[in-house]
Amino acid sequence: MKTILNIFIALSISLLSSISTNASNNNEKEKKSIQNQVKNIIGGSLNAGIKEKFTIRASFYVNKKNEIVVMDVLSKSDKLNEMVKNKLNNQKLDIPKSQQQKVYMLPIKINKK
Repeated sequence: MKTILNIFIALSISLLSSISTNASNNNEKEKKSIQNQVKNIIGGSLNAGIKEKFTIRASFYVNKKNEIVVMDVLSKSDKLNEMVKNKLNNQKLDIPKSQQQKVYMLPIKINKK
């Protein structure tokens, strides 16, 4: 009887760990999708006139309509912050419902030209 109980516990633990691993992999894929979509929205327009390499941190919320609602943009330049806000705000993303109504913090790397 103890052997059957031990086998059942071992199977339960392995099943739960594989489910959580699979969910984690799906979340990473969905985050990469969001990252790529944001990258496409911004495009290369932010590189114009940039003379140094730096990172912008954008935090935004995705509402029920899959629209980006920019909460904050942090960088060295107020002008660049405003450009990123204007580019991203109210843009639609193609994401599943499970990714809606969440806050995202996304680093955006700008390379000098």
